[in-house]
Amino acid sequence: MKSFYARGLFVALGLALSSSFVSAQEFGTPSLLPIPSATANYPVTRVAANENFYQPEGVATPEASVVSPSDQQPMQAPMVSPDYHQAMQQEWGDSGIGCTDGVGGCESGMCGPGGCCKNFVYAYGGALWMTREYSSGFVASLNDTTFSPELCTCDSPLQWSGGFETRLGYGFNCGHNALEVTYWGLYPGDNNSFAYDPAGGAGLMSNIDFSSLDYDNGTTDQNVMDWYSGAAAHRLYTENEIHNVEVNFLGQSYGGGMFGCGVCGTGLNGSAGCNSCGPRFGSNWLMGLRIFTFNDKLSFATDADDTLFDHDDTELTYYNNVNNTLVGFQLGGGISYRLFDCFTIYGNGKGGVYGNHIYAEQCVEGSNGYATINNGVNSGLDYTVKGSKDTVAFIAQLDAGARWQFSQHFAFNFGYRVMGVSGVGITSQQIPADFQNLEAAGYINSDSSLLLHGGYAGFEFCF
Repeated sequence: MKSFYARGLFVALGLALSSSFVSAQEFGTPSLLPIPSATANYPVTRVAANENFYQPEGVATPEASVVSPSDQQPMQAPMVSPDYHQAMQQEWGDSGIGCTDGVGGCESGMCGPGGCCKNFVYAYGGALWMTREYSSGFVASLNDTTFSPELCTCDSPLQWSGGFETRLGYGFNCGHNALEVTYWGLYPGDNNSFAYDPAGGAGLMSNIDFSSLDYDNGTTDQNVMDWYSGAAAHRLYTENEIHNVEVNFLGQSYGGGMFGCGVCGTGLNGSAGCNSCGPRFGSNWLMGLRIFTFNDKLSFATDADDTLFDHDDTELTYYNNVNNTLVGFQLGGGISYRLFDCFTIYGNGKGGVYGNHIYAEQCVEGSNGYATINNGVNSGLDYTVKGSKDTVAFIAQLDAGARWQFSQHFAFNFGYRVMGVSGVGITSQQIPADFQNLEAAGYINSDSSLLLHGGYAGFEFCF
């Protein structure tokens, strides 16, 4: 009887303990990683198979037997399912799908070259159409009866000039940085303005005082003012030529796609893995060197007898040329916002301090040579003046535009540019008040400014 009760107590205790193990397994958090597939070389058994509670009652545990060394086989490594490798290569809980906001992952090839870490070379070529704004001007020609202005640089139409821009860059450090060389130029923007006597006679005069100069054309030796006063025609010619070269080191501050190829990835410098999207906002920075040249030319010609300017002996011309060469260091940066898939708007700015070497020359010349000074210590000398000056200048540039990455390797870029330069010499500020004072005439005024603005458009290729 006692044996019966003891056996019943033992069975009840065993059932209670086994139910506690089952409960613990039911409420545990399941692993997100797949269990390796079971094979003949990697059998799957229950975790608690070696517990004594699971041994059938009345069955004795078999004694260990020694296996002959010749019958032993080396233990085979477990075979791991391909699902396990795939799960380890992606984010936990990630479906492997790329961008959720329309761009696609880096490997999709939709908006960039693809790849988690890719260095690249990019090239850009495009057209420029820009103009120069005149902050001030001067009246060169007057009607000798009414004294009304006939020719003025301030009345000249805006000199829209065509040019081109090209860039070549190498992106490194997984595309987070780049070294870029840029060139753009405008050639040349010129303008001819003419004034004629309304009555059809010789009724023009100069507003510039040339009374200190005489000119002999081989037939008549007279004061230069007489050549300009009572003239049949005046011509005012202006010309501008601009060249710009830059070598810049660039970096992505946040996001990607501000230069070179389109870039995916979230976080700082656009680095967050292959299957992530570029953020809508982006920013970049740059530092580098710039060489900027600005050539400004002006000529004011008179013809005493007719209205055709053909360099005959009845013509005389005042020439005034100024060349500015700026070299210096610049800093800059920009921001961008992706409006649609692979379509981004941006604003970039840069500026710097530059050393400006100015070279200027002017003269009064006809078919028979230079005009000569008729009074003072320089009497009898040809009026031809050349000089140079070194000073400090400043440049600020702002580009606002859009970029459409329409294929894996090509993008279309367009926008509007505004550029201001201060500390330069321009022709209208170099006209002397007294032509006989060569020292004063040779002084270069360098406190003028230059304002350019216009559009640009071009294509970029990334490889």
